[in-house]
Amino acid sequence: MTSLSIVSVSIEPDHTIRIVEASPTGFTFQVVPAYTPESPPVVLLSGPAGRIKPKLLDATDLTYRVEFSEDQLEAPGRYLFVIEGINRFGRRMTGAVIEGTEEPYISLDELLLRDYEVLVFSDQPSTDTVLHYLVGRMPDHFRVDLVKIDGEQLPNRVYSFNGNFFCTFELPVDDGYHQMELVVRGRFLEYKITKELYALSGFLFPSGGLPIKTSIRLADPAYYVVQPGDTLYDIASRFRTTVGYLMIINHITDPNNIYAGTRLKIGWVDFGESPLRIEINLRKAKLTLYYGEKELSSFPVALGRSDATPPGDYRIIYKERDPALYWYGEYIPPGTITNGLGSYWLQLSQPQYGIHGTTKPWEIGKRISHGCIRMMDDQAGIIYALASVGTPVHVVARAEDGEGLNEQETLFETDGS
Repeated sequence: MTSLSIVSVSIEPDHTIRIVEASPTGFTFQVVPAYTPESPPVVLLSGPAGRIKPKLLDATDLTYRVEFSEDQLEAPGRYLFVIEGINRFGRRMTGAVIEGTEEPYISLDELLLRDYEVLVFSDQPSTDTVLHYLVGRMPDHFRVDLVKIDGEQLPNRVYSFNGNFFCTFELPVDDGYHQMELVVRGRFLEYKITKELYALSGFLFPSGGLPIKTSIRLADPAYYVVQPGDTLYDIASRFRTTVGYLMIINHITDPNNIYAGTRLKIGWVDFGESPLRIEINLRKAKLTLYYGEKELSSFPVALGRSDATPPGDYRIIYKERDPALYWYGEYIPPGTITNGLGSYWLQLSQPQYGIHGTTKPWEIGKRISHGCIRMMDDQAGIIYALASVGTPVHVVARAEDGEGLNEQETLFETDGS
């Protein structure tokens, strides 16, 4: 093994660094030597986080990969390529410059595309026009060059200012999923960002829903250490909060996977305004999805027996694809006919209620559940795609315009929040 002398960086470097690929946490590069090396040269990166030794991926092409920890990524400054080897003539080879520059240094801020924002939404400025908006933020040294939807490039220009960018476009879109691709230009590489979109009634949304601002109110005490035998449901009940709130606060993806010794934050979540809202009409057994004042679509639903589905104002606080059913301690796997939850589950802020698909579509339109709102499975998938955590759900017991409301229906008016 050739010994490495950090202090010997040649005035005329013997290597060129060619950047091959980059991700948010690292990059791949090729060392191009002036003369054929006797063996792969020793490569180090020296910078604000100390010295890092890249991994040799290919000894023939002299391709290397370096990954950075979160602490290293947060350290400001530049990294120097320190390279040393022996060529086939026995001559010592040192130093490097980056291809396209005269510099031996590289700044991670100029190479790694991190901490960006992309958002798509729609508006209807006139009755016959739906206008789509692409807005976002890019870090310094990066810009959005062009945008494609389902592989077709948009002719519209992307405008940038102070790190922000925006683009407006008109595009008829069929209901369902669509793929957006942003081509981003950096100093060293071209990057592609893909985003899944969902269209309904001509409007485009991010798959998973539009973001809703949240604020957290911590309990007193604010923390709890999980004990053996604890479940998230037990903890939520003990502190008079909900499983959904605990999942949001603690970034938990599966409520059934918590472990003894885990330190949980305890509290509640307050949600900001949402452009999307759901109304469930108990009299009509109908779920309606609104975007602002625009009615996007309505769907038939199954409801709780008698008054098992109480009116009130709720929020969606948890979403799950292919949910398992836990029924009086029994685990019923996803996708089975006895599960009954179908392929989608949206938990409401009243813990015992949710909106979900069904494995029994013939029951839609009936009062048959224990209080949950059941939908045709594919239609529940639409709500799952569009409704963010925090989306308001209004359950009402009222007649349609022009219809009477009898005394029995008014008895359902209770606070379900």
